[in-house]
Amino acid sequence: QPLATQAGASMLWQGGNAIDAAIAAAAALNV
Repeated sequence: QPLATQAGASMLWQGGNAIDAAIAAAAALNV
């Protein structure tokens, strides 16, 4: 799912940790 990958990557670039990235990816997958 490219959108989930992009959400996770953007979280990491913004200084989020792996947990934040996982949550962002899961949230994107649920949309």
